Amino acid sequence: MLPVDPNGTSSGPPPVRVLGEQAPIVYPVAVQDHGLSSNGSAVGSSPGGEASGASFLHALRRRWFVGASLGLVCASFAVALTCWLAPPRYKAQSLVHVAVRPPKGVFMNQTDYMSSEEFTAFMKTQTAAVKTRPVLEAALRQPQIAELQEVSSQPDPLAWLEKNLEVDTTLGAEILRVSLSGDRPDEVASVLNAIADAYLQQVSQREQSEHLARLQQLQENYRQYQEGLRAKRTALKELEDQLHVDDPQNLTMRYPAEVQQLKNTESLLLTTTLDLNRTVKELEGLQEQEKRPAKITVGEAATDEYLRQDPIHMRLVARLATIEEEIEQIRAISKGDSQSKNLEGPFKKRTAAQAALEARRREAQPQVQAYVERKTAEERAASFAKLKTDKVLLEDRAKTLSAEMERQKELVKRMGSAIHQPDKPSTDLEVLRQEVKQREETSKRVADQIEIMRVEPRPVSRASLLEAAEPPRAKNYQVQIKMAGAAGFGAFALALFAVTWREHRARKVYAAADVVENLGIKLIGTLPALPAQVRDDDRSNGRGPENALCEAVDALRAQLLRAADRDGVRVVMIASANAGEGKTSLATQLAASFARAWRKTLLIDGDLRHPGIHRQFDMPLEPGFSEVLRGEAECDDVVRPTPLSRLWLIPAGHGDAHATQALAQKEVRLFLERLKEQYDFIIVDSSPVLPVADALSLGQHVDAVVLAILRDVSRLPAVQTSYQRLASLGIRMLGTIVLGASEESGSLGYPYPARIGQ
Repeated sequence: MLPVDPNGTSSGPPPVRVLGEQAPIVYPVAVQDHGLSSNGSAVGSSPGGEASGASFLHALRRRWFVGASLGLVCASFAVALTCWLAPPRYKAQSLVHVAVRPPKGVFMNQTDYMSSEEFTAFMKTQTAAVKTRPVLEAALRQPQIAELQEVSSQPDPLAWLEKNLEVDTTLGAEILRVSLSGDRPDEVASVLNAIADAYLQQVSQREQSEHLARLQQLQENYRQYQEGLRAKRTALKELEDQLHVDDPQNLTMRYPAEVQQLKNTESLLLTTTLDLNRTVKELEGLQEQEKRPAKITVGEAATDEYLRQDPIHMRLVARLATIEEEIEQIRAISKGDSQSKNLEGPFKKRTAAQAALEARRREAQPQVQAYVERKTAEERAASFAKLKTDKVLLEDRAKTLSAEMERQKELVKRMGSAIHQPDKPSTDLEVLRQEVKQREETSKRVADQIEIMRVEPRPVSRASLLEAAEPPRAKNYQVQIKMAGAAGFGAFALALFAVTWREHRARKVYAAADVVENLGIKLIGTLPALPAQVRDDDRSNGRGPENALCEAVDALRAQLLRAADRDGVRVVMIASANAGEGKTSLATQLAASFARAWRKTLLIDGDLRHPGIHRQFDMPLEPGFSEVLRGEAECDDVVRPTPLSRLWLIPAGHGDAHATQALAQKEVRLFLERLKEQYDFIIVDSSPVLPVADALSLGQHVDAVVLAILRDVSRLPAVQTSYQRLASLGIRMLGTIVLGASEESGSLGYPYPARIGQ
């Protein structure tokens, strides 16, 4: 594996440092165990897909300096360009007061007062009204305004005003601030005053028009009301003369209410009677049951419920469970005749315990029968008492409701007789009187309003000029500063986002969790990066990163040994999605770890196109694996011992097209099977999976494959594709190992014993 620096870049394969028979290779990474299942499935993995938001933040942390530098350059250019395109200009302003309560006239009251919500909407309308075309055209039609150079120099003065005129209410709820920017301060102030005058004149004209229209509408309504009132008065006079009655208002209004009350009482009486009948029937049914008591049969469920609370039964059940455990233990530790002899005693105990349980069940039957009968009798007595009480209450209520209903019937009868007598008025008379009264009141209010509007016909305007525009003395830099700041910030953010997004879209592996969460692939372990500087005193006292990393690699070795013992996995190929992802160094470290564990280990360089293991051991490239594939050499000719005891190496040899094509032949499997007879464990370093097909061919001859992933270098789509390609060929995948991950276990602070040979 290539050594990983904090930025995730690789600097070439490290040399092997041999310190003696047990001297370890300098490992740049350490393993953190994540468990290895027999079928190679990931524990707790979830199906993956899109990169998470955490990867975007990690991309920002990795590329913040580049993004910030580029952002500062872009921000500087954007600020300079904005200052050049938007130079400072003179800005004049005028203030207009719009009252929430209109000024009170001599006779007019404040009926036009607005609520806060209504006035807020009204001010928004006035803000837009200042910039309407009628107001701006009225200002531009003035000769002294049209001749100004600030106006005449514009190709379209109206569009210029619409663009540069600003209206806001930031100074107060009733204050409209109208602002205009330009290059000539005196002319800008003149144009702004003309716009304010045009707006006030338009508001005054609109209010006058609304006032006249309202007066005309009120006069028309008053005429119609007077005609209708005269007709109603005539009809009322005729009806009163015909009936010759006084006011029947109280009697007529009470009658419907009394009728409704009578209906309600009848409904309550009916409901109470039904409830009483039902209660009597239930009471009679209970009395019949008391006369003919039925025998209660106790079921198995009731017996079981009683025995669950019986202390004797509980002790017998516990004893039977203990005997069953004793029988299972004897069956587990003994076989054949010995087992039969040992089980004779427990079997007798179990039979006795079962018999005791059955006897206890028979003894409990009378007790259960008595308990159920007693409980049933208590429930029947409680129900009988409740029904008797309900019957008494319902009878009293029915009696009370019957008396009340008779009283209300008599009252309704008397009232109906009085209302419908020939010498009494009908309800139509009262309705007609009410209509006449309402029309008289409405007509009076309309007449009063018309008289006030005639005396004071011109309304007082809500809007008035509070402060005329004065020529500004200095240019306004605020707009330029805001625009430049917004442009600079936007350019900086856009550049930073672009750099971060490019890094994010690469979908590199930033942490071990990315493999499981985003891809759902089995994770065997993580390999934290070796610190760039290692102190000599740490090495001497056994606490240095090298010792900790060796221990971590040995943890990975323990998992593979477990897989070998359980599933016969002895030939493991180390692969990666692309070149430069640490597979060669991982294979070397793993092989050395097996050798330290007193396993006779063989390391094969299967990367025929770009071999590298021979350089780590300072050995010649040829002859090697390529010569064996072409039939130019025998196995004994290419196997070479290494400086580490129990570790042998087969270099790649001189690879060519013939050798790479031979990887697909079945003779390769036979070759590996012969080697398995001589060595305890075989580690094969292969070519990358995606660039060439060598790893796919070689992987079909090994027992299992481990996929190496280099943090900040490997990409998730490439890892997923390579994993699927291998798995689709039926190749057993033990899982993945993430190299260069950050240290999580804190193992560098734990003292490790010095190794033999150091």
